[in-house]
Amino acid sequence: EDAIESGSLASDCHSGSAPTCKKRAGSVGFSNIRGIVCEHVRRRSKTYTYYKATVVVDALCISSRPKADLAWALDALIVITDIRHRIAAGSQGSKTFEDRVRKAVRETLHEHNVVAEDLGLVFNVTIM
Repeated sequence: EDAIESGSLASDCHSGSAPTCKKRAGSVGFSNIRGIVCEHVRRRSKTYTYYKATVVVDALCISSRPKADLAWALDALIVITDIRHRIAAGSQGSKTFEDRVRKAVRETLHEHNVVAEDLGLVFNVTIM
């Protein structure tokens, strides 16, 4: 049985320091890199740490799939941060939010030469 502990968006990067992730039984794992979330998966007697990139624009949360490779998560963060910036930049136009998201995702993935499946893009909407 796997136990997963998820972190949330964390504080700003600490320049020059290695990324850390709190890891205690029953605790939430936080990365010290803004936009990187740690997930601790406990399998039998070992705990594995996975990282995923996450950004939020309005009520839309965009995340990558979790991977054990922090460098991969940082690369994913660059791409999805670019998507977020494009969505926000288009907010002065008359396009709907949905149109801005679709255009931003399409153009950004094309420019970075990746496909959504490579990043394992996940979209969640918060409704309050």
